[in-house]
Amino acid sequence: MLLYNQLLYQNLPDVSSVLSSRSKLIGKSALFGTGSDLYLPSKDLVQAAAALVDPLKTDLAVLNIEHWPLPSSIWNYVAVVEWFREALNPAVKIGYYGMVPKRDYWRALKPAAHADFIAWQQENNQLAPLVNAVDILCPSIYTFYPDRAGWVTYAIANLDEAFRIGNGKPVYPYIWPQYHDSNATLGLQHLTGSYWRQQLDTLKTRPIAGAIVWGGWQQPWKADACWWGETVEFAATL
Repeated sequence: MLLYNQLLYQNLPDVSSVLSSRSKLIGKSALFGTGSDLYLPSKDLVQAAAALVDPLKTDLAVLNIEHWPLPSSIWNYVAVVEWFREALNPAVKIGYYGMVPKRDYWRALKPAAHADFIAWQQENNQLAPLVNAVDILCPSIYTFYPDRAGWVTYAIANLDEAFRIGNGKPVYPYIWPQYHDSNATLGLQHLTGSYWRQQLDTLKTRPIAGAIVWGGWQQPWKADACWWGETVEFAATL
């Protein structure tokens, strides 16, 4: 298992001894330019973005389009990834951030036999065309609440869903050492070192290929942050 760097902190130093630099997030601006994102982007623009991915420096290319509803817009997602693949070196694997499986917190906490959990699985079953189109699955298991046991249950359920529907494709979850900004009280606060380490240790309970560490937008880098110390120690165990 590898940890990949997609951190956005200001003045981020070279952290390649801890986090691999060989992943790239392809954002909406690269795919849509200044055009509308309500419909399919220009194929030429998508392929120009793919052409910029250097296979000598990149193993994973993750597309970030989150606003089209699923499953109704599934063929839009499939078209974009197919266009992107046409212009991409085949050594680079492609996925979508957070789209497969559908991230769910509250239903993931239910027992597997519960009607809500089964309904969530049925919704994920409808994503088969998108699963077939990508090389890797990148579920999002970000932190919404300080309930540690709840996070573990939710994260494992979402990872297991990725394995269930993934047809054996590698799984690379996105993790974030901060609370999700949807939390009005805790949003963007960093997790405690022990909570973050619990999350990292939880990853080792599932056969994921790696995990992508994101976060730090418009925030200063702090080398002495507790979460970073735990990351360094954890990476040494891999």
